[in-house]
Amino acid sequence: MRSTLATGLAFIISLCLPAVSMAQHGHPLAGIWLGDWGSAEARSDVVLELNWSNTTLSGNINPGFPDAATIEVGELDSSNWTVHLEAMSMDEAGSPVKVVVDGKIENLGSAKRTLSGTWKRGSATGDFKLTRE
Repeated sequence: MRSTLATGLAFIISLCLPAVSMAQHGHPLAGIWLGDWGSAEARSDVVLELNWSNTTLSGNINPGFPDAATIEVGELDSSNWTVHLEAMSMDEAGSPVKVVVDGKIENLGSAKRTLSGTWKRGSATGDFKLTRE
């Protein structure tokens, strides 16, 4: 009897685990975001690696690439799910160039949520759209 009860309980728990694990996506910003930015004439691929710890947003833009940049300012307004990021990168000549990203998270409940808005890199300005992987 005890063995049957334990087996039944284990079976019920095993049915619940996938639902619980799929529901956990972490903080809406934390993770890897892939997409591109630019104008209609020229687009550039971009990778954002974002981390959330307590109230601090940090991370990197294009980690591992020559134009990689550490996020120096990371702000989230959770009342409307807007994001502001600032970083210093290097241009093609090796000179420092400021990157400013302002966007809004959409499809918040989805694991494949999106972040889109305006992207400025030095004097170049464009739009961007990223999807969380």
